[in-house]
Amino acid sequence: MPYAIPAPEGPRLGAAVPAYLFHLHDGPARPPVDEPVEAVDDAEAYDLAQIRLSLSRAFTDVRVRRNGVELFHLRRDSKS
Repeated sequence: MPYAIPAPEGPRLGAAVPAYLFHLHDGPARPPVDEPVEAVDDAEAYDLAQIRLSLSRAFTDVRVRRNGVELFHLRRDSKS
């Protein structure tokens, strides 16, 4: 299920919301999981990826892609 964030009021209201793909994984023993996500921009996608990673201890890292291009790769702190 994608995480949808409503567009803010103002000039972006009604604008197309970019689609992102979160590629979540936890090493070779577990198959990766892809989750579609909608965010208003790359900064919001980054914040949502951090939140998603913190919501489940099952995943150690997430790669965030838009239009097939990897934008960033976040990893859980090994101490947490």
